[in-house]
Amino acid sequence: MIKLITVFIITFIVSSCSKDTIIHPETDAHIIIPDSSGRINMYSDLTKDILPGSTIYLVGNFLSVRFTGLKGTAEHPIRISNYPGKKLAIGNPDWAGGAYSSAIQLSECQHIILGSKNNAADFLIDGSTTQARSSYFGINLRPFTDNIEVKNITIRNGGTGILAKTDPEKDNPKTWYPNTVLENLSIHHVIITNVSTEAMYIGHTAVWWGWNETGKGYNAGAKPDNPGHTYVMPVKWKNVKIYQNHISGPGYDGIQASAIDELEIYGNEVAGFGSQATWGQNAGIIVGGRTTNTNVHDNYVHDGTGEILQFHGSGENNPTHIIHNNLFVNSQSNGMGIYGLIDAATIHITNNTIAGCQLFAIQVNGKYYETLAKLNNNAFVECYQKDPSSLKYIRIMNNGKVEESDDKEFDSIKSAQIDPHNHYQPLPGSPIGNAGYRHTSQ
Repeated sequence: MIKLITVFIITFIVSSCSKDTIIHPETDAHIIIPDSSGRINMYSDLTKDILPGSTIYLVGNFLSVRFTGLKGTAEHPIRISNYPGKKLAIGNPDWAGGAYSSAIQLSECQHIILGSKNNAADFLIDGSTTQARSSYFGINLRPFTDNIEVKNITIRNGGTGILAKTDPEKDNPKTWYPNTVLENLSIHHVIITNVSTEAMYIGHTAVWWGWNETGKGYNAGAKPDNPGHTYVMPVKWKNVKIYQNHISGPGYDGIQASAIDELEIYGNEVAGFGSQATWGQNAGIIVGGRTTNTNVHDNYVHDGTGEILQFHGSGENNPTHIIHNNLFVNSQSNGMGIYGLIDAATIHITNNTIAGCQLFAIQVNGKYYETLAKLNNNAFVECYQKDPSSLKYIRIMNNGKVEESDDKEFDSIKSAQIDPHNHYQPLPGSPIGNAGYRHTSQ
């Protein structure tokens, strides 16, 4: 049986929501076009009538899109997409500051699928190219927005490509952890190019958030100690998957993910990360503070200015942390930086290939928490290029701990007998054995 989909066209003829907009509650699909200012801004009084299982088709070129209070269900999510067969463009390349600083913003939305059905080229987010671009967001998933799938989207220019966090508010305990936990975020088949800050900024990076005596908020670090200030932990995510995305040329970090339980990052390519070469903001992938039960595998991260991967995860409740079968190539810094931000964590680092780093293949800095890195079957090739006469592949600092078995070290690609034109795979007869990365089609 063919189901007939009733389509109701929502047309704005003046500024967003300045006139009443009628949505038929029984409607399955909604076509939305820009208002007279080139935008759409729908609050809960309108979105409440968009039922679970509905599809929102955005048709035309939008300067910005905002939805508040869209509520799908796990069984019947609400889809936001381009109309089949038509290309969609959202964003303002001329944005130079002020309001409408996000191409797409979802606030207090649950169970949403955002993006094209099949092709990232059909759903374009076109960010700011002005000097103010660092304050512009491509996709902005803001307070209490969760159970979100972001897929098949192209994001170019602007500041941050995708932001997903809820900021603490002093007078709103719902914005504090553990009072609220955001759940279920997946980001896949997204192309992000030439953003000036982070390509993906997922989860809150502050361990503690504080307010001083005047009520001014600030990042209070890992060990706040002013008795006159108020401190809370920001909201965490649970179950985040970031996979099969392509990121190139971000000014800052490629994928930054913090404050998450059950984090999986896999099958991504991150190229040319940290193009602005800003120290502390130029890593390829960051497994940030307050992360537990993490798995980073089968990624190709290459040609950046900072550490290819940084780990700051937590050992709370004896979690499992895995870094497995990644290809990390060509960094002006270390291949991996393993750090203990708030407590001692154990990380299993297996079957990775790290090649062409100016500094160490792996630096383990316990920061006095005795972080333990268990290394097995990794391949380190042409590292410490800063001083080839003094090869040193692993550096241990400040009570960091390393257990190493069956890793292989080579001073050149030639001696490793691997093919840099084929994912650094071993050539016949290579002494690398079963160590290092093995390429599999995703």
